[in-house]
Amino acid sequence: MAWFYTDSIPAGSQDFGSNGLAFAVLNNAVGPQLSFWLYNYCESATDPGDTLQVLLYDNIGGVWLGPLNFNRCDSSKPNGWDEKLIDLTNVAGVDLRGKDYSASAAPIYLVFSAGWDNPAGDKDYDILIDDVKVTWTCPDTLAFVTETLPPALVGIAYTAQVKVTPALPAGVAATNMRISGFPAAWGCGSTATAVSSTTTETTFTITCGAAPSPTDVGVKKIKIEVDDDYAGGSRCRLISKTFDLAVQPFDCSAVQLKATPASGVLPSGTAGVAGYSTAFSTAGSINATAPITMSKSSGTLPPGLSFGAGPVLAGTPTNPGSFTFGATLKDAKNCVADVGPYTVSIGGTCGTYTLYPSALGSGQEGVAYSATIDVVFAAPATIPTAVAVPPYTFTYTGTLPPGLTLAASTDGTKAVLSGTPTADGTYTFTVTATDAGGVCKGSRTYTVTINPTPCGTITITPADLGSLKVGQAVNVDLDASGGTAPYTFSATGLPAGLSINASTGVISGTPTTAGPYSVTVTVTDALGCTGTKTYTGTVAPASQPVSITSIEKAPVYGFKLDVKGSGFQSGLTVKIGSTTWTNYVYKSSSWIRLRGTGLKALFPKGVPVTITVTNPDGGVATGTYTR
Repeated sequence: MAWFYTDSIPAGSQDFGSNGLAFAVLNNAVGPQLSFWLYNYCESATDPGDTLQVLLYDNIGGVWLGPLNFNRCDSSKPNGWDEKLIDLTNVAGVDLRGKDYSASAAPIYLVFSAGWDNPAGDKDYDILIDDVKVTWTCPDTLAFVTETLPPALVGIAYTAQVKVTPALPAGVAATNMRISGFPAAWGCGSTATAVSSTTTETTFTITCGAAPSPTDVGVKKIKIEVDDDYAGGSRCRLISKTFDLAVQPFDCSAVQLKATPASGVLPSGTAGVAGYSTAFSTAGSINATAPITMSKSSGTLPPGLSFGAGPVLAGTPTNPGSFTFGATLKDAKNCVADVGPYTVSIGGTCGTYTLYPSALGSGQEGVAYSATIDVVFAAPATIPTAVAVPPYTFTYTGTLPPGLTLAASTDGTKAVLSGTPTADGTYTFTVTATDAGGVCKGSRTYTVTINPTPCGTITITPADLGSLKVGQAVNVDLDASGGTAPYTFSATGLPAGLSINASTGVISGTPTTAGPYSVTVTVTDALGCTGTKTYTGTVAPASQPVSITSIEKAPVYGFKLDVKGSGFQSGLTVKIGSTTWTNYVYKSSSWIRLRGTGLKALFPKGVPVTITVTNPDGGVATGTYTR
């Protein structure tokens, strides 16, 4: 449609659009504008022009919008037709996006007022309302942020979130997301079940009412379509994507059990006061199957409190103290997760902890000792339901017998004093048992006497020191038994050149003087007990010099060898290689002859063989013969 008016407009108002202007603007449109043409005419360089007012009537709201003012003279432009634009996002402070005037009578009124520079009330105007239109553009193209759907698990109702960007405009509904491809038995519906937006993206939530069955295992093709909000039946943006949804057999590794609070200090209570209750939320759990239960996994619950459905820690506490414990979450499919640790402080009156027996037995130095201390609990009269709360922590003040230690038994219900006393005497100490709450405790003072241990017989070996000779190194290892290790060794009367190691008992050195000796060895054990042994004998003089100067084949029939040298003694020993050879003739102190069957065989041809001569006094000489 078009309206055209020229020449002058009378003062007052004039309807140039009585048939109405039909248009609709998407509520997420960018820069929507309404345009018309006005003839720009300036009479002179200083012509202030005249105002043309435009009003719109909001047929939905039933209100006038405007006026918006335009001038007949715009000195920045040449005379001629000029397009005028009305910003539909701000018509006198009103945003018309999302308004649908396409099926209603919504005339545009052009109102001219001649009260500024023409008292006569008329002015020349050329106004062309031709092809009046609304222009707008879509926002940035929609895109999926979500690339893949989380897998579905057999036996767990499926839920997933699908995100798109940029954020959709206010007013977008869950129906702006349409779904297909889910098995009907899952009860997923054809649209999303919820929608939420941030400044940068919109999240659609898919929730299915029933769980996949084992026959669903495999891959499902899920088509998801998302559009923005729209008005007048025209979508601005639309995206579509087909996702591969993996349906997997149930596996606890896909289950995340969570509790709130996950750890920390819980509300305190008072012993004997009913109504303690602390609830835990498991709403943050993923793929869990209700009901989710909670149970203690470590530490100590406040006596009187227990976990119940919810889960909740509730009951009537009976014992004061500060109790720390861990907990385990378990769902209906036996998937588990550990949470905590938690701490609960309970105030109130302690019961009585008494240590038994009233006295401990004596012990003996060097003999293993063990005594058990039990703890007996009596509830206070005001809280008869109070109970003992092991494990106990056992401490002591004073002095324990050296060698003994105080420790809790494996189950923490009693103390054990044990070890091997290392010193006699009388020792006094006070043992204190503190229960698991760390507040209630009991003590008792004990005196333990450790008697000295009678000394036993300490035996020293070997029986003798062996042969000793001047100039010949000695290494005799003495050993002690029958006492309490470690032992300390000492000796008197050792031959000159010898000494004894106090810790190892080794007598070593090289004798320097020949003659008789009498050595007394004393051993002292860890308890101070001693044992002695006397060794007697004679240090032999040093060996006389002996040497081999030549070895030659004897000039007689058969294979015989003449060994010549000096210092040979009657009764000497001959070795050929490693073989002791007894068939020889002692000729003199400078000559012996080797003979006998098999002698030749000990000397392979071309191989040097060593001959060793050892005198009765220990002197040794060697020589080499090659056949």
